[in-house]
Amino acid sequence: MAQGRVHQIGRGFAMTLIAAALVLGTAGFTSAAEEMMEAPAGPNLGKISLSGGVDFTNEYFFRGIYQGTGNDEGVIIQPYLDVSAELTDWLSVYVGTWNSLQTDSDDNNTGSDETWYEADWYFGASIALPANFSFDVSYIILYGPSSAGIFAEEIDLSLAYDDSALWGDNFDGLQPYVTVAFETDGASDGIEGEGVYYEVGIEPSFTVLESETMPVTLSIPMTAGFGSDYYEWANPVTGNVEEDEFGYFDIGLVASVPLSFIPSEYGAWSASVGVHGLFLGDTAEKIDETGDDFHVIGTFGIGFEY
Repeated sequence: MAQGRVHQIGRGFAMTLIAAALVLGTAGFTSAAEEMMEAPAGPNLGKISLSGGVDFTNEYFFRGIYQGTGNDEGVIIQPYLDVSAELTDWLSVYVGTWNSLQTDSDDNNTGSDETWYEADWYFGASIALPANFSFDVSYIILYGPSSAGIFAEEIDLSLAYDDSALWGDNFDGLQPYVTVAFETDGASDGIEGEGVYYEVGIEPSFTVLESETMPVTLSIPMTAGFGSDYYEWANPVTGNVEEDEFGYFDIGLVASVPLSFIPSEYGAWSASVGVHGLFLGDTAEKIDETGDDFHVIGTFGIGFEY
């Protein structure tokens, strides 16, 4: 009898332990499930990102080289789209397109679509480096539908530094960068190929209006462009090719604001408006059909990231 009771007590104790384990296990599973359900969910938590938008402007210069101007009869519309994939914590690859639609394109275009002035395609990779540096390499094909052909191809190398951590609140730093582009075919100036383009720039930005829903950010982008066999102009009288190492200097003032009224399920949208002062070098001024060495360019754009 004593042994039987001890056996029953032991069996009951074991059953109690099993029941307790089941309860604790169920509670742990429920807690984990609740944490998963309560985890912050964004519109895109994956490794593939999409960005795009459209800009409107009154004049178009590519690295200080004149491409066209809008007037009372025309407008310049520049849509773009980019897809990127994060392969590792330090490596991302991307592919995209950038276009310029000019309803008042030059009459001497020979392509089938005079409005679709330019369609650029590019692909590349971005590498995160130590100390907040990043390196980017890309291959760009500059295609002109209105002129029915590719007018340049190039390899671009860029090094950028994110200095935002060095500054206080409401200032994102100077964000300096340098870019070197090697033409592999054709030429952006239309004269001779295999030129080299150099660019240095900064883009300090400030939060000028704090708001939980629609803060306003003001940026001051500054860019200087130089070239070797890049800024060239053929003298129509002598036929000689003139070259200048300095291409242009651009300084802008751009205000941007998030469009928070658009649901986040459709991505993060923003709008910007800006004005740029463009100073041209001697050769770039001669390429410019307007004959001016200084231009005031207005911009307005809407973009998204998803």
